[in-house]
Amino acid sequence: GGSGATAGGAVSLSGGSGSSGDGGSMSLISGSTTDSSSGAMTMQTPSGGSTGDSGAVSVTTGSASNGNSGTMTLSTGASTGSGTAGDMTLSIGSGVQGQGGSVSVTAGDVVDALSGGVGGDLTLEGGDSNASTGGSSSLSAGASSSADGGTLTLSGGSGATAGGAVSIGGG
Repeated sequence: GGSGATAGGAVSLSGGSGSSGDGGSMSLISGSTTDSSSGAMTMQTPSGGSTGDSGAVSVTTGSASNGNSGTMTLSTGASTGSGTAGDMTLSIGSGVQGQGGSVSVTAGDVVDALSGGVGGDLTLEGGDSNASTGGSSSLSAGASSSADGGTLTLSGGSGATAGGAVSIGGG
């Protein structure tokens, strides 16, 4: 969008609507190459001004009344040769004088008590290896140099008949 004295212009990209069929798809793809690196893609909002906040980023899939809601996949490419598969980093900003940002990873709930549906699973797992040591997993609370360290809690869910179990075992 264009620049303005008070506010910059917005940009909206959308696929076409459909009345009886599917809506139009949208793809954002960087350039490919046969001999070198493919093009990078960056999605970010710039820093805020002296009195404002930085812009938010929201990536969501649509809801559905009778069908399934949209799936979201975040993945890095595999390495088919001698290279290393791409890393994925989920990093939350630090606070200089305020509070550091939080991370919340939550599996889906089932709202209708009579539906018999099961809540979504959450799995955190290190990678397998057929050639060497399997990947490690680490879960730890934060340290503090001036106050108490953070608490780490592992608990099973409460239930009307029996609470959920917690199981910790070696390989």
